[in-house]
Parts: sequence; structure tokens; C-alpha cells
Amino acid sequence: MKKNILLFFFSCALLACSDTNLSFLTDGASITNVKFVVKAGGNHVAKISTVFVESGYFKLDDTFDVNTFPFKKEYNGRGVRNAASTLLKYEDKSSKITSSYSVILQIFQDNMLLKEEEFLISTVNKQVSISAGFVVSNAI
Repeated sequence: MKKNILLFFFSCALLACSDTNLSFLTDGASITNVKFVVKAGGNHVAKISTVFVESGYFKLDDTFDVNTFPFKKEYNGRGVRNAASTLLKYEDKSSKITSSYSVILQIFQDNMLLKEEEFLISTVNKQVSISAGFVVSNAI
């Protein structure tokens, strides 16, 4: 009997929230805004990759040759539908490194920092990366 009463009150509470948007639980959901930022001490030659992964396969994969920092790349809702996680990769492409330098990799969603890490680059062709999951919504 107590379970039935509890179930009844729970059902009433759900009905009272009928204006709640639960559309993010349906197919076709998309992230609203994801921004990648790479900051480096000085200007260096690098290859930067931004990858969105969904269900184990690549949804969107972009690569950029960069020699001016900070680097910023932003994606908005419709281009990255249903993605579940993301990766930001930095690869040094300098011909030689005279002194070590630091690189800060950042991933934002809706201007909120999801992940940030700082790396020390001391060898040519060194690769570093970070990954983050994010919240999927139904923004169009």
C-alpha cells in the first residue's frame, strides 16, 4: 500500500512538471556550442586536431596547421549532432626546439570549461591531447 501511495505522488510530481523539456532524451539531440582553445608560450609550428566521437566512430575530425597562438575553433549545434565525447590534440611540427615551452589545451561547452591541461613540449614532433565528454541537448 505504501508503495502505491509513493508511486501516486511520484506520478503527480512528474505531471506537475509537464512543461519540462525532456527532448534531450530523444534522437536528433545536439550539443549547443563547443570551443577548443590552444595557448602556447610563443609562436610555434603545430598541427592541431579536433575530433568528435559518437558510438565508437568519428563523427567530425578537423586538422589545422597553425603557427600563431592562441588558436580557437568553435562548433555550433547542428554540425556536431549526437556526439558523446571530444578530443583536442596538439602535435609540435617545429624543425628544432631550442628550449622547452608550455602548451595549454582547453575544451569549453557553452563557455563553461570542461577540461584544461598544461603540457611541457621539449622534443620535436611531440604529441599531447585531452578528451572530455559533454552534455547533449536538443538546441536547434
